[in-house]
Amino acid sequence: MASARKTGTSESVSTFGNCTRDYTSMATWESATDNDNVTATTSPVLECYDDAASYDQQCVMLGATNNGSYFRIVRPASGEGHDGTTNNGFNLDYTGGSYTCCYLGEPFSHFQDIIGSMSHSFAGQSQCFQYAGSLAGASGYDGAFVGCLAYDCDNSNGGNAAYGLFGEGHSSGDQVFVLCFSEAGDGLCARVQGSAGTVYYYNCTIIDPASGWYGFQKHSGTGTPKNCTASGSDTGDFNGSWTSASYNASDDATAPIGNQKRSQDYSSTFVNAGGNDYHINSADTVLGGAGTDLSGDSIYPFDDDIDGETITSWPIGFDQATAGSPSASVSPSSSASPSPSPSASVSPSASVSPSASVSPSSSVSPTTLSRAQIV
Repeated sequence: MASARKTGTSESVSTFGNCTRDYTSMATWESATDNDNVTATTSPVLECYDDAASYDQQCVMLGATNNGSYFRIVRPASGEGHDGTTNNGFNLDYTGGSYTCCYLGEPFSHFQDIIGSMSHSFAGQSQCFQYAGSLAGASGYDGAFVGCLAYDCDNSNGGNAAYGLFGEGHSSGDQVFVLCFSEAGDGLCARVQGSAGTVYYYNCTIIDPASGWYGFQKHSGTGTPKNCTASGSDTGDFNGSWTSASYNASDDATAPIGNQKRSQDYSSTFVNAGGNDYHINSADTVLGGAGTDLSGDSIYPFDDDIDGETITSWPIGFDQATAGSPSASVSPSSSASPSPSPSASVSPSASVSPSASVSPSSSVSPTTLSRAQIV
């Protein structure tokens, strides 16, 4: 079976972290590996170490030539990843002047198991995990964000929002968020905006968008959520017209049609929401075992959960705790916002040109830009 965390052929691994690692700047690694990886028959990988509480950096993967065998990956080193919560693991806490923390602007590349947050002031919409609006040369899926956790995405520039998971559909391929989490802070948690192509959300968990914002929003283009849950929105857990949605759930009446579960009681669903643990309680019947098997999915087949364990009973959401495991006991699941970790002292990126303010129903400016415009 297939893990959601794909590996490249002939991986060339570099390390990121403190001064004992190969790189202390993600931008320097990105520039050094911004090559024709197909001709070079190599897959550059940046393995990240949790040497600091967090890193005030962004990573913009843009410009490399890739295919389904040779592509770039940013992931934690072995033993350095999160445990399905934002409490520990490799964390990017971006405070710079650009609009994105992790940007996927080239086909086939991956961000895997990154914790991301933003606390900055930007004159326009900003996104924590973002796909470009067009990925030249793509065919099939356009790489993936897998196991990425967005939290406390805050934009202090009045009237402007910070989003968690942002996909801009386009004509040359499909964009995929798998086993991701978003608690967006001061905006909505997941948004689809585009003119063609499809943005897929598979087994994603959305919690507590800001007041006046949606959990999942399909603003324009085509979006397909499967096995996804959203809760805590005072405006709508799901918004917009979704395509081929299946096995989604909400605590209001908005989960899109397709074996949907609406107006669900989440009071005993999560292991410890107050402690930022949104694994599904092992005995839960609201989301637990309520999903559909995606191991044979035509776009992005996988069979493991947020913790990398093989799924035996498919839930709605990123993971169901196993009975008898330390995380299987139930705690009150009143919603709580994760607390950010202190940032490490690193160089923030330069500012980009301001964009217009946005509302939940407005479009944003196209984001298919050059690296110089992003960083």
